[in-house]
Amino acid sequence: MKQTQRQTPAWERKTLEGILGYFLEQNCLQLGGRLMIEPVVKEVIRLFDEFCPPIDRLKMGQVVWYAVDVNEKSGYGKSIDKCKLNAVVLDLINLGDIDDLLAGLNKRERQKKVAARLFEQAYEQGSVLTSSDVAAIMRLAPARSANTSVKPKRSTGSQFRVGGTFTTWDQLSLIKGLYASNV
Repeated sequence: MKQTQRQTPAWERKTLEGILGYFLEQNCLQLGGRLMIEPVVKEVIRLFDEFCPPIDRLKMGQVVWYAVDVNEKSGYGKSIDKCKLNAVVLDLINLGDIDDLLAGLNKRERQKKVAARLFEQAYEQGSVLTSSDVAAIMRLAPARSANTSVKPKRSTGSQFRVGGTFTTWDQLSLIKGLYASNV
């Protein structure tokens, strides 16, 4: 008597996991059988969920950005593809920005507030942004974003994070001077 293997119903296999598993099974023979493929598929799906959050979780004015993990160790010449990245949700525009615009706050002051908010929100989510990240998000030149983000934090007198390390105002002024002379 022939025993039939009970498979999951077809409708349960019509998922991203099923499609990815089939693709790997057919095209990546070096992975072996299903026992080796299933953990790979689960990790790919986990990474996809982490880095591509559903659009319905975002509010108006928010953007997803990939930032370096706050606990990542920095090193000379270490490239970004060797760093742990996190997806962070940042408020590019919020109601306070609209109120500031309607109140007549000048553009530079509004940019300072947005830059400071972006750095703080990324840090609150366990990640750090660089000045180049903030420049790209705000569509500014990198040197401009460094100038924009410095002044609002100076009044608090605290240290802040830039590119994964704690930075003081004196260190940032030095970095800005070096950057400006090389641009």
